[in-house]
Amino acid sequence: MPGSADAPVVVENLNHYYGKGPLRRQILHDVTTTIPAGEIVIVTGPSGSGKTTLLTLVGALRAPQAGRLRVLGHQLDGANRTALENVRRRIGFIFQSHNLLGALSASQNVQLGLRVTGRAARVELRRRAEAMLEAVGLAEHAHKRAEQLSGGQRQRVAIARALVGEPVMVLADEPTASLDKASGREVVDRMQSLARERGTTILLVTHDNRILDVADRILHLEDGRLATFTDAVIANTQQMMYLLAQNTDRQHVEQLVDAMDETAFRSTLQGADAAVAEIPRSDRDGERRSLPEHARAVAARLYAPGRRAA
Repeated sequence: MPGSADAPVVVENLNHYYGKGPLRRQILHDVTTTIPAGEIVIVTGPSGSGKTTLLTLVGALRAPQAGRLRVLGHQLDGANRTALENVRRRIGFIFQSHNLLGALSASQNVQLGLRVTGRAARVELRRRAEAMLEAVGLAEHAHKRAEQLSGGQRQRVAIARALVGEPVMVLADEPTASLDKASGREVVDRMQSLARERGTTILLVTHDNRILDVADRILHLEDGRLATFTDAVIANTQQMMYLLAQNTDRQHVEQLVDAMDETAFRSTLQGADAAVAEIPRSDRDGERRSLPEHARAVAARLYAPGRRAA
């Protein structure tokens, strides 16, 4: 792939299957993408579309079955266990299940994230762990055992553990699922700072529409297939329209649609197509608009007051 030699993640025609014999089922179909250093990529799609499978393959948590996959300079297709482990040591993981050790304190759990890197002196472990816990709003809970914390607090400890070692790449599976709005925003802002200041690459799977704005790019998986650029825009436009309907002027939207005849409705769809068609496929003048920005623009055009058929 041109220009991808130094990219942290290069995926080419990746296929993956679960099960054997008549139960064998294909989860990923010829997935191809490149993720440059310092980019925040969000993966969206319905449940069962292969998002978590893709995340675990990029994270060297399982070996690729078919296709090619290079992560942090290491070719993972055909790699042995030692090679996979070496790649995992350079990645920060955030899972839906926090996977904390209940008998250890929050601080001790976060320190484990530093120990595996082998880059922090013993005297630094506690200081850095507690500084990261403060960053996620858990300074006063640093010495409580994980089993004494709420679900949301445990998830924040898991996030602190993933970020404390300042990894080259962060892989996150629904990192804000059990967090309130303020805590979720703090977490993604911390990730964004890592990406901007240290060139950390972030691949994030989420259904949380509140954090789509941090993405440089959005990949949309549908039935194990990576959607086209336009499909991704349309999918995110639908998400933004849902937010508009839920959080702004629900009655106005419902009345607008109810009042449309067939001609007006067709004109609205054509307007959406036209807005999508105007989206540039390459950077212009060194600037790039994110997909959420395009989605908001399309949604705004769709819901412009008084819009009717020409």
